[in-house]
Amino acid sequence: MIIRELYNDIIAPYEKSLGLFFDSETGAVQEPGREDGTPRFLFTEVTGYALLVYLRLYGLTGDERHIELAVRAANWIHSRAQDPCGGVLTRYFFEHDSDAAWADKSFSGRRIYAFDTAICLRGMINLYDFTGDPALLNSARRMGDFLCRRMMNADGEVSAIFDAAADTPCDPNPEVWSRRFSAFHTKVAEALIDLHRSTGDESYRASAIAICDAAMRFQTEIGAFETSSGRAELHPHCYATEGFLHVGRQTGRSDFIDVAHRATVWALTQFRDGEIAQSFDLSADKPLSRFRTDSLAQVLALSADLRRIGALGSEHEETIDALAAKVLSMRTGAGGYFQYGFYEREFNGKFESDTRSYWTQMFCLRGFVKYYTAYLIDRTTVTL
Repeated sequence: MIIRELYNDIIAPYEKSLGLFFDSETGAVQEPGREDGTPRFLFTEVTGYALLVYLRLYGLTGDERHIELAVRAANWIHSRAQDPCGGVLTRYFFEHDSDAAWADKSFSGRRIYAFDTAICLRGMINLYDFTGDPALLNSARRMGDFLCRRMMNADGEVSAIFDAAADTPCDPNPEVWSRRFSAFHTKVAEALIDLHRSTGDESYRASAIAICDAAMRFQTEIGAFETSSGRAELHPHCYATEGFLHVGRQTGRSDFIDVAHRATVWALTQFRDGEIAQSFDLSADKPLSRFRTDSLAQVLALSADLRRIGALGSEHEETIDALAAKVLSMRTGAGGYFQYGFYEREFNGKFESDTRSYWTQMFCLRGFVKYYTAYLIDRTTVTL
């Protein structure tokens, strides 16, 4: 019954809506534009995420089409989106790519985000593990070496953005979470630990641990990560938690797993009226916004992972089930895709978003697969 629900509620609608999110010519994830005026673009980071999703779907369905699509998307990343320096470019804006307005994230602007490179690296190395294609390994190694040699310092801190045209890291902005070193850069560590697993190169493992050690200082006493000055944004808070949990499990560092446990429990305790706010004022301990569906799905996935390893007690079970119901209620629209949720600031007179985003689908698919898997394990017994 649970397997049927997973297929009917999550997998089948996801497969049905694939054509809405992927560019037919390149195989990359395409966004049709956003309500803030951003024109349509191919999204490198999220295409990197898609590689892991395709592998997950192949494991669930056995459909070879998912591997074929993964290989096509990966070929676009390393042939079109990977800069000569080894990092990946962020967004290709088609006819607007050379416009000055988008230079901070366009292919033409050559600003490289460490986070985006890490997401593509992890997708590449996991796809390499499946296919054995040396081109994928070469691409992944170039990304890993770029991150370790050009984006990290001796203390394990990661520069958020690198200006490839000027061949130097950009100055950080402490007011914007994506433009400073913070705990969410444990996603770089997550990718590097996978690269170590596949190559045996100890330098990648050492770098992953150094990043996590450096990022621990951003966790507050209540368990939240300060993702930008005085604030906790749930999306990067969950990124940080995911990185700590994965690296902790791969390296046996129980302190990293404890950090992830405290961060997840904090997020679950913020569940109010079916929502967890996207941003919080840490000084006043109050929410500042409505919710985003992707972030709720991240909390769901983290909760399921911690339950599977016995690190999250049954006292949270009711909240987790209610969270799953909330995320599922956001599945609307043609093809049954998941709605984005709410912006943190007003666009065109409203906060509720009409943006059609693939990464929201990806986080929801991952969250529900983990949730249903944990549910089955919790209720399975073996007798001899």
